Amino acid sequence: MYKTFVASGAIAAVGALKVSDADYMQHVARYGRDVQSTAEMAERKARFAERSAFIAEANARSGASFEVAHSAFSDMTEEEIALRFSRVPQENSTQPNQRERELTEGSHPASVDWRNVSGRSYITPVKDQQSCAASWAFATIGAAEARFAIDYASGEMSEAVAGTVDNGLMTFSEQQLLDCDTDLTKCASGEQLTSLGCTGGHVCSAHGYLADSAYLTEDTVYAYTGSDSSTGNMCGYDESSSTYLKLRGYERHTTTDVDAIKSLVA
Repeated sequence: MYKTFVASGAIAAVGALKVSDADYMQHVARYGRDVQSTAEMAERKARFAERSAFIAEANARSGASFEVAHSAFSDMTEEEIALRFSRVPQENSTQPNQRERELTEGSHPASVDWRNVSGRSYITPVKDQQSCAASWAFATIGAAEARFAIDYASGEMSEAVAGTVDNGLMTFSEQQLLDCDTDLTKCASGEQLTSLGCTGGHVCSAHGYLADSAYLTEDTVYAYTGSDSSTGNMCGYDESSSTYLKLRGYERHTTTDVDAIKSLVA
C-alpha cells in the first residue's frame, strides 16, 4: 500500500485528536525535529493532532487502495514545506537533446499499476529528499530509473550495464546531480540555465548534464546526503565507477488533455 503525507490545507475541517506528549515526542525523535520553545512545541503538537485526526478518518473509509500515515511533514506548516522543498520555477524551455510534441488522445487500458505488470515492477522504492529542495533531481532520476526498467525488461539495452540490477531495477544517484550539474545549460535560444543544488534546479539542465556530460551512477556508489556545495560538497563523479548508461534525450509534452496523458503513462 502507498503511504503518503498530508498537507495542512486538506485537514482544515477535520478537527483534532487528543495526542499525548509521548506520542508527539516519538514523532520529534523519529524525524529529528529541533523545537526551540514551549510555544513552538504546543503549535506543532496541535498541528500533529489535526493530521492524526485526518489520518484516522481517511483510513476508516472502506474500499481505499491506499493507506495514509504520518511523515516528516505532519507537524509542518504549508509555508515551511514550500520553503524547504520548492524548486526554482521551470522556464518554458527546450534544448538540443529535448524533443517537444503535442500529445493526442489514443487508446489506453482502464488502469495500469507499474508496480505490478504481469508480476513485474518497473518502479523503484520511494526515496526521501530530506530538507533539500532537490525535487528537480529526484524527478530526473526517477524518470531515468523507470526508463531503464522498461528497456531492460524489453531486452532493448544496447549498453553494457555496469552495476547491480535487482529484479530488473537500478537506482541512480540524485546526489550526482546536486554536486555536478552546475554548468550553464542552453535550454532555449539565448537562455542559459543552471541548477542550484538544494536551493532548486531545472529538469532541463539535469537531463542535459546526463545526456551530454556524464553517465548515470548508482546511488549505492554515489550516496545521497541531502547537501550541496554550500556545505562544501564537490563533484565526486568518477566515470570508472559509473554504470556507463547515458540518457539519449527526452521529450517534453505540452498537452493538458487527461486522456492523452493516460495514453502516455500507460
